[in-house]
Amino acid sequence: RSTVQVGPGILDDVASLVQRLPVGSSCLLVCDQNTYEAAGKRVVLQLEQAGKRVQMLQYVRKGPLTADAYALGELAFELSAKPDFLVGVGSGTMSDLVRYTAYIVGVPFILIATAPSMDGYASTVAPLVQKGSKRTFLAKEPLAIVGDTDVLANAPPHMIVAGVGDLLGKFIAKADWKLGHRITGEPYCPVIQEQVDQALGLCLGEMKRSCLADRRFVQVVMEGLILSGQAITMFGNSRPASGADHHLAHFWEMKALEQGRTIGLHGQKVGLGTRIMLQLYAEVAQRVQNSDRADLRDLFASLMSDLPSVSEYDALLKTASIDFAPSTLGITADWIEEGLLKAMYVRDRYTILRFASSQGWLEELASTVLRDYK
Repeated sequence: RSTVQVGPGILDDVASLVQRLPVGSSCLLVCDQNTYEAAGKRVVLQLEQAGKRVQMLQYVRKGPLTADAYALGELAFELSAKPDFLVGVGSGTMSDLVRYTAYIVGVPFILIATAPSMDGYASTVAPLVQKGSKRTFLAKEPLAIVGDTDVLANAPPHMIVAGVGDLLGKFIAKADWKLGHRITGEPYCPVIQEQVDQALGLCLGEMKRSCLADRRFVQVVMEGLILSGQAITMFGNSRPASGADHHLAHFWEMKALEQGRTIGLHGQKVGLGTRIMLQLYAEVAQRVQNSDRADLRDLFASLMSDLPSVSEYDALLKTASIDFAPSTLGITADWIEEGLLKAMYVRDRYTILRFASSQGWLEELASTVLRDYK
């Protein structure tokens, strides 16, 4: 597993950390303009203090950086010096670019987190944009993850909210995984699920008593995100941490790429997708309870016992002053409807969307769910 350091002021101990890790003498540090200012410049000094030769790639974009072929190409050009290891400074996109590149070229890497915005820090997969579509590629686990809570707490609030949204999506990931296991016989691991439950539980506890900018809150969110990413690594893919809510988010992201639009962060869209899937689960469970299938009635009774109601979910968000409203994220009602009907094809995994479709209920239930968003 990765060496994980999360806490206040630990960015100033990176030199000591690097000296203890099995890395060579030269590195390529990858950042963008914002992450360089947030942490990169201090990390460069720490690396030099540790006696490392530092080469730097700083991405420059007018809009958000995308983990696509263009960004990977820029990174590839910087590898001609054959660095011994890579250092990524940033959050989701930076993590994906660096972990995939490290995997391809076979060198170790370190991640310096600048926002608790997603659960991919410790994972071994990287979602990348290929020819306009988001695909998940095999990647590499970092040697170390550093999350200085003084830096994390100063991240833009919507990035912290995105991390919370990513963790809240574990409600649906758990239900979908259990559903797939029972319906299709796919592998299910209760030990890994327990770790994901722990990650979600950490977040839920703090949402009820802390504010987003609180150091304790961002530390707990970051620790939960790392636990979730480790669960992905343990299982070998993102099944323990990603369900139909994530598939909706990926669908919307591909729509935005097609239209050249900028919408909310992935975790924010997952937070919205979680609410939508909670609605869908409730509607499907009601139909199942009225059916003559005792096995399905028992299954959905068990699944629903682990899920909050939509009103409970809304109350939780209100307590933490978090908003996943579609209008805030740039998601239209048409996109929600289209996503409900098509997001199941984003990944080859069994989810509540596939179950509803197999029963011939999906179109009607999509119309029912959509009433909340028109």
